Amino acid sequence: MGQNCTACLKGVPAEGKNIQDMDLSKRPIGKESLQVIKEDERENIETPLQSDGGDKRYRLYTGNPNMQMSHKAREIEATLPPVDLSFEGISAYCIEDGSIYSGQFNENYEKSGKGIEIAKDGSKYVGSFKNNLRDGIGRLITAEGSLYEGEFSKGFFEGNGKLCYDKFKYEGSFINNLQHGKGKEIWNDGSCFEGMYVKGLKNGLGKFIWNDGSWYKGGFMNNKLEGHGVYCWVNGKKYEGLWADNKMNGFGVFTWKDGRRYDGNFINDRKHGKGQFKWPNGKIYMGNWEYGKQHGYGEVTYYDLKKGLLVTKKGIWEKGVRKEWVKG
Repeated sequence: MGQNCTACLKGVPAEGKNIQDMDLSKRPIGKESLQVIKEDERENIETPLQSDGGDKRYRLYTGNPNMQMSHKAREIEATLPPVDLSFEGISAYCIEDGSIYSGQFNENYEKSGKGIEIAKDGSKYVGSFKNNLRDGIGRLITAEGSLYEGEFSKGFFEGNGKLCYDKFKYEGSFINNLQHGKGKEIWNDGSCFEGMYVKGLKNGLGKFIWNDGSWYKGGFMNNKLEGHGVYCWVNGKKYEGLWADNKMNGFGVFTWKDGRRYDGNFINDRKHGKGQFKWPNGKIYMGNWEYGKQHGYGEVTYYDLKKGLLVTKKGIWEKGVRKEWVKG
């Protein structure tokens, strides 16, 4: 008589698919993914950036800057449309941090305006800069092959953007490299989530659809089902009620495709406390439950065909088994 749904809710939504740390710059990069071409000292000479002979000097880079990109980053870039920054002919320079930069500078010889930066780790950024930081609209391909296109602020993902990372895609709002605000993520296996995020975690209202067609719509807290929500299984089962720590906890209504229905309290996905169970033939049990089974005092109401009326019996149950009827 149990709902047999505990296994469906083990772990966090979609088998733990969530994004807790979007700071891609801190992720380890395998040495095998980098193909850095060493500079030829005969081809790279110190050259003032401007004709006024300013103190700021960078080495002129005369090789192919794209060869400093990691192999994976070059593979990803080959699948993307080119970004036209309309400054052909501007030289590429080796910057103190080990990156290669081609683009616009301000009066302090800081990267400002439009430019292309290939970092020492093999990643590539194309877009806007301000005071040496990525700021404005841009495209970042990391050394391990992740792709972000959207808004930057002071070097961070900030505002609206699209992120393709490992086996999922996310489109929505970011703050400080983390999903924050409204967004949507789609996984390669067909699972998807659309809703609210706070600092990289699902928080607030949202809807998660699993790849088997099951879905949940309601509250989330730190990537877990929390608060009021509706969960529908592909086999026709449905639960609407309170959730806590990814499980049915509190009052809710569970229905089956064949017409069975339970209205009452749950603890960790099990009927527990006061509740009413109704069968398709109209029979009703109302009473106490303990960890999914009738336990303690309860009343059964059913239609007696011989008498032609509703009959209510009172009894005592123990772990799902009726022990005795109670008179009176």
